[in-house]
Amino acid sequence: GGIVIFSGEKEGIGKTVIIQQSDGIDVWYGNLSTTTMKLYDYVEKGALVGEANDVLYLAFSKGDKYLDYEEYIK
Repeated sequence: GGIVIFSGEKEGIGKTVIIQQSDGIDVWYGNLSTTTMKLYDYVEKGALVGEANDVLYLAFSKGDKYLDYEEYIK
């Protein structure tokens, strides 16, 4: 869970939602076809962020550094 810090279009990955978790890690969900998430929405763990087009873009970052996803997907 966390707070939506971005909801909109990102160059190269289309419609994107970025959720900042309490540990400061940002989770990027891109290439979405639909989403109802708005800036500053609180998102519960396990909530539906949106529907992806054909392939979901998923990334984890902290500050300006992208993180190894294998540490965060369990």
